[in-house]
Amino acid sequence: RIIRVPVAEWEYLFGSPGSTCSESWGSRILLFGPGGELLDAVDIGQVNAFDCDGASYHIDKWWLFGSPPDTENNDDINGWLCAYDGDPENETYTGHSGDYGSPSWVPHLNESPTFDYCYGACCIGETCTIETEEDCSTVGIYKGGGTDCGPPNPCLQEGDKCTLPIVVTLPAELDYTNSNGTCGRGDNYHATCLGDYDGGEDIIYEIDVTEDLDCIDIEVVTGSPSYVGVAIDDECPLAGSGCIETATSAGSDVSILDLQLTAGTYY
Repeated sequence: RIIRVPVAEWEYLFGSPGSTCSESWGSRILLFGPGGELLDAVDIGQVNAFDCDGASYHIDKWWLFGSPPDTENNDDINGWLCAYDGDPENETYTGHSGDYGSPSWVPHLNESPTFDYCYGACCIGETCTIETEEDCSTVGIYKGGGTDCGPPNPCLQEGDKCTLPIVVTLPAELDYTNSNGTCGRGDNYHATCLGDYDGGEDIIYEIDVTEDLDCIDIEVVTGSPSYVGVAIDDECPLAGSGCIETATSAGSDVSILDLQLTAGTYY
């Protein structure tokens, strides 16, 4: 979609020619923020970086941006562009238009605009908003320039930990289905009854059973299953052994079938 910006045109090249090869650092995220107001973020795709055995490599992405013709005072504002490249050192490349909206952009490593036009995710309790680092510092926890509210959301979400599980009430919510994932939630729990299968990221459900139930089936269905484990117990984190039931698989969906649960709380 068209984003209104106070410069006539942005035309920018990311270029990193050199003699040392490097792994790809991921996508470039461009955030446009005229006058301190966040308008949108655009992911311009994966960078090109190759294992070329000593030969040079090049990272190149062109971005051409034109403002709509009805933008007021188009030549009177110095625009800024913040490009977060996601590299291991969290470097930030910024370019600015020069005085009076000249479209000739110059890259500046880790340079900040006169005003903070660079934004990132701000965790305020269990919510996530996009803020400048300065604005976030007074109300929440800043997750870094260029971070996004998801998915995966960088702030604490339902299902991330035992203290904030996804709550299901049975039998009131039968048949219950939840489409979700573990990606980005972190590997918070170790040495559980899942054994070798608790080394990945976790998602936590709380099952509140209000009356005795027979023949409960729990199924985990994924598009491309790989080392999936599911367990149920009456405590969270899970015990190191002796959970009520577990199921694991290295290459298929997993199920716990015909489970009997008395009234109580399970995880």
